[in-house]
Amino acid sequence: MNKIKKAKNAVFSPLFLAGLLILTAVLFAVPPPVADAGPDQTVNVDEVVTFDGSGSYAKKGTIVSYEWNFGDGNTASGMIVTHAYTSEGTYSAVLTVTDSNGGTDDDTAVITVGSGGGTEPDPGSVPKGMRVYVTGNPDWVVTSHQAGTVHMGGGPECDEAMAWLTARTNGGDFVVIRTDRSDGYQDYIYNQIGGVDSVHTLVINKVDFANATYTEQVIKNAEALWIAGGDQKDYYDFWNDTKVESAIDYLVNVKNAAVGGTSAGLAILGQIDYIPESYGVYSSEALSDPYHEYMNYRKTDFITQIPFTSGIITDSHLSERDRLGRTITFMARNIVDGFTTVNTTKAIGCDEGAAVCVDGNGQAKIFGWEGYTDYVFFLKADTTPDVCQSGTPLHWTDAVTVYKVRGFPDGSNTFNLVNWNGTGGTWESVNVNNGAIDNDIQEPD
Repeated sequence: MNKIKKAKNAVFSPLFLAGLLILTAVLFAVPPPVADAGPDQTVNVDEVVTFDGSGSYAKKGTIVSYEWNFGDGNTASGMIVTHAYTSEGTYSAVLTVTDSNGGTDDDTAVITVGSGGGTEPDPGSVPKGMRVYVTGNPDWVVTSHQAGTVHMGGGPECDEAMAWLTARTNGGDFVVIRTDRSDGYQDYIYNQIGGVDSVHTLVINKVDFANATYTEQVIKNAEALWIAGGDQKDYYDFWNDTKVESAIDYLVNVKNAAVGGTSAGLAILGQIDYIPESYGVYSSEALSDPYHEYMNYRKTDFITQIPFTSGIITDSHLSERDRLGRTITFMARNIVDGFTTVNTTKAIGCDEGAAVCVDGNGQAKIFGWEGYTDYVFFLKADTTPDVCQSGTPLHWTDAVTVYKVRGFPDGSNTFNLVNWNGTGGTWESVNVNNGAIDNDIQEPD
């Protein structure tokens, strides 16, 4: 026997309905993000202060912007930024974060600024036998610099990209590291490009030089570091697991200064580096045998902390030297060898004269020579390779999706390394059919 009967045509009171609407709104409201400006700090005048907003998080969605107001009339954008106060006092540095749902939140770090000097530590004496070139002020200034990374494709430097890099120093010190004895950047950076306090070139062609306190401190004192072209095997042999490597890590991840490289210098800026022992592999060799003897030199233990390069391998002179095939094969091997997963496997290939200039938020401008058709290629894996084994041609249907974007002197085309999307370019699909690329999108001049 049913003791409870269901009501038919029930009528609910307005108060009940209003309460139900309020409850629904509360239950389904999107919570705002949480901002974290980091700890309060006590510093000196002109001392570079690092502001780290990485403790911020979105309760739903993702953080899409970090905006800083330092309390002295200056502002900056980025998850991690730097600033130097020019006057004593107490300042409220406010971080405002915005998430992908439009929600915002603020947090404040109190910065107490006392009197202090305006120079970096003295590196001491140059190691005996080490070649060093200095142009400009031999002392080391402190500036309110900006983070950034430049990936350049080789050949003569792109002046506009180099000007972008020197501007990040805000009148600071520019350091070049290399293993050959050239001083070619001294006049070029200091006089032709300009905007820096000094240019120091260190020729680091011995492990002893790489482990010298002088070398370490010079790199740490830089507001921008440039890794010249040369031979990435020499860089690995002389610099890996030395004070050079740890100083670069400090420079980009603690001091938040800028770093860049061209050709071999570009080759070591990815999380995964191609460092051949002898000859570099040709695309035809790589595609016909992904385990060709010249393919087996990828490193995952050298300068791996460059911002926004997770899962990325880089390649230079791409179109000029027909390197698209080998770059795709690198990606296939990275997946098969367990260096990356399908979802994290990426690559950046640069033509000569083209450069990717990435700011502290992962937003890049694409620069290129005036009058030339030089491109940057941003590759992302779509699937696992069908056949990637020794002695057999690579076969990879639905291999990679590529954003192909031309560089211009004004850097008007862009790419975002966080959401992997850009403006001014085109999306292309490139597959490999038994060792042959089905869509050669390279643009050799």
